[in-house]
Amino acid sequence: MAIALRVDGGGGYDYNFVVPPPDWLICNICHCPSKDPFLSGCCGNIFCESCLEGAKKATTTTDACPICRDEEFITFRHKQADRAVRALHLFCSNKEKGCEWQGELNNIINHLQNNDGCQFEEVTCTNDCGECIRRQYLTSHFEDECIRRKVDCQYCHIAGEFQVIEGEHKEACPKFPIPCPNKCEADYIPREDIDDHRMTCPLEEVICPNDCGMRLQRCHLATHGNKDCTRRNIVCPFCQVMGEYQFIEGEHKELCPKFPVPCPNKCQADALIREDIEKHKTMCPLEAVTCPIDCGVIMKRQSLTTHVKMECPHRKVTCQYCHTTEEHQFIEGEHKEQCCKFPLACPNKCEIGSVPRENVEEHMKVCPLELIQCEYHVVGCEERMVRKDQKKHNKEKLEEHLSFTAHQLSNTQRNIATGKVAAVNSKEKQLVKFPTTGGVLDDTEPLLTGAPLNIVQTTDKFLQINAPTEKFSNVAQEDQQTRQLQDNFQQLIATTDELSQKLANMEKTITVNAGNALAKLETKFQTKITEIETSAQKRIAELENKLDQKMQQIEILLKVTWNAQIISQAGKLSSGDQVAPVIVKMLEYTKNKAEKKTWYSDPFYTHHEGYQIQACIHPDGKAHTSSCLTVRLYLMKGPYDEQLKWPLKGHCEVKLLNQISDSEHHLSNGKYYNDAGHPRVVGERIRSDTAIWYSNVFILDKGLRENTAACQYLKDDCIFLQVKYKLD
Repeated sequence: MAIALRVDGGGGYDYNFVVPPPDWLICNICHCPSKDPFLSGCCGNIFCESCLEGAKKATTTTDACPICRDEEFITFRHKQADRAVRALHLFCSNKEKGCEWQGELNNIINHLQNNDGCQFEEVTCTNDCGECIRRQYLTSHFEDECIRRKVDCQYCHIAGEFQVIEGEHKEACPKFPIPCPNKCEADYIPREDIDDHRMTCPLEEVICPNDCGMRLQRCHLATHGNKDCTRRNIVCPFCQVMGEYQFIEGEHKELCPKFPVPCPNKCQADALIREDIEKHKTMCPLEAVTCPIDCGVIMKRQSLTTHVKMECPHRKVTCQYCHTTEEHQFIEGEHKEQCCKFPLACPNKCEIGSVPRENVEEHMKVCPLELIQCEYHVVGCEERMVRKDQKKHNKEKLEEHLSFTAHQLSNTQRNIATGKVAAVNSKEKQLVKFPTTGGVLDDTEPLLTGAPLNIVQTTDKFLQINAPTEKFSNVAQEDQQTRQLQDNFQQLIATTDELSQKLANMEKTITVNAGNALAKLETKFQTKITEIETSAQKRIAELENKLDQKMQQIEILLKVTWNAQIISQAGKLSSGDQVAPVIVKMLEYTKNKAEKKTWYSDPFYTHHEGYQIQACIHPDGKAHTSSCLTVRLYLMKGPYDEQLKWPLKGHCEVKLLNQISDSEHHLSNGKYYNDAGHPRVVGERIRSDTAIWYSNVFILDKGLRENTAACQYLKDDCIFLQVKYKLD
C-alpha cells in the first residue's frame, strides 16, 4: 500500500495503518478508509464524499445508487464512521525512511508539517532556494548548503545571499583576489588593484614611447628601445648625423653623401662614397660616353681611345696616295673614287700593274696591250692589233703599206690641183664684189694672176678683212643665247614662285586638315572616355549591388548561425550529454545601455531539435550595480517539445566572447533555478506562447569598453554570448 497522501486530495485515506480498518469504514468505490463518509439509505454502503460526487458526475442518465442501482438513492453524512476513521492508528508515511512514529489519523498532518514533527519528511527550503530536503537536515542546509543563505564575503565582508556572493558578487567584488591577466609571477591581486598592477606589470602590453606603433611587454621595452625600435635615435656611421632609426636606415641612407656605394657601372673601383660618384663617373672605364667627334656612337670609356683612333667614321685621316687630310668616311668613300693618285689597275691588265688615276690616259697611250689601229690606216690599212705587235705588223705588211702610200699620194696630188683651181675661181668672184674703199687691196697688185703664192696671200688678206663680220656674228649669237638664258631664268623664277605658293597652300590645307582630324580624334576620345566611364560606373553599380546582395545573404547566414540552430549533434540527447555551444549575437549595446533598456535575442535551440531558448540582457544590472550586465535565459514553446524529456534539467555555461582573440573569454556557470514568483517546477514544458524565465545565469563585470590589444568584448556596438548546455 502507498504511504503518501494523494496529491489531488480525492478518494479515501491511503495510509499504512497499524491495524487494518474494519470493512464498515471502507469506501465501496475507492476501497480505502472513507474520507468525509456518507451512508447510503438503500443498501447501507458507505462512500467517500469525493468518490460519491465523482460517481454522480460519471453517470449522466440516472441518479441510481452506484452499488445496488436503486433509483431512490438517498445518502446521509455518517459522523460516527468519520470519528472512527480519524481514530484509527497508523504509521508515519516516512516509516521506510526510518521514522518510528505511530498515532491517530487526526495527528498525522501535525506530525508531518510541524517543525518539531517528522524529521524524515522532505520539505521545501523556506529561503525559496528550490531545494527539497529532509527536515532533519534543514538546519545544516540553512547553514552550509542553501544557495540563498545569508553569508559575508570573505574579502570585502559585504553580506548577501550565498548564490549572489559566490556568483554575481564574486565576479564584481573589488577585494576578490584574481591572477594577473598577463599571467606574470605576481601573487593573486585584489580586483580593485589590478589596474594599478598593470601599470607596473612586466608582462603588460604597452605601446612603445617612441610612437613606433609597436605593442610589446613592458619587460622587453628597454631592449626594444635600444635595438628594435624603428624610431630610436641613432648616429649615421658614415656622416655622423643623428636621427631616428627608420630615417637613418631609410631616407637618409638613400641620400647620405658619405654612404659607400658601388660603382653604378660595376667597375672594380673600391671605397666609393655617394658624393664622389659623379666625379668617379668622369673617369670610370665602364661609364657610357658618346664619341667626342659627334659620330653618335655610345660606348664604354675604356673603348673610347680605340674607337677614336681606329673606328670612328669622323676621325681625321690622311690619304696615303695624295696625302689629303679629311674624315675617314670621306677618304674611304667619295675621295677614294676621285683621288688622282689612287692606283688603278690597267684596264688591259698589262705587266705594269697599277697606275695612278691621273696617269691612266697617258698610260693607255703607251700600254703595250692597248688595241690600236694600224698607223698606216690613213693610207688604207684597216687592221687592228695590240700596241706591242705594231712593229711586227709593219714588218709583215711592209709592201702593202708602200702600195697604199703610193696610191694615196697620187690621189692627194690630183685633189690638190683640182682644189686650188676651184678656190681661185671662187675668190675671184668674191673680190669683184668686194668694195675697194677699204684700202685693203693695192690696185697695182696683180688680180689672182701669177703663181699660187699670190692666191694664198690674197686669200689670207680676204680672211683678215672678213674676220670682224664673223666676230659680229658670234656676238649676236651670244646675245641671243643670253636672252634665251634670261627668259629661261625668268620662267624658272615664276615656276619657283608658283611652287612656293602651292607649297604654302598645301601646308595650310594640311594644317587645317590636321586640326580638324585632331579635333575629331579628341571628340571621339572624349566620347570613348565618357562611354568607358559610364560603362565602368554601371559595372561598379552592378558589382556593388551584387556585393550588397551577397552581404545580405552572408548576414542572413550569420544570423541563422548566431541566433538560430548551430547543429553539432543530431537526434535526441541522453542524460549527461554535453552539446555544442550556441553563439548569440546581441546588437545595439550602446543605445540599450544608455536607455537602460532590456533587450532580447532571437530564439535559438539548445541542440538540434532541442529546447527553444531566448536570451535576455538587463544593462542596468537590475538589483545590482549599474556597471553590471544581468543575463537571463527564458524557456519558450518550441516545435520539438513533443519528443523532448521534461522537465528540462541540467547546467549551462555562458561566456562573454573576446572578439579579437581565442582567449580571455568571460565565463560564468549556472543551474536552472526556481523563479520566486512562480512556485512551479523549473523547466516544465511551456504550453503558452509566453516565454518563462527559468535561469538567472550570471552577471557580467564592468569594463566592456576597456579594450586592450588582446581583449575586446564590445566591438562594432555588439557583443557575443556563447551558451553551452549539459543536460541532466
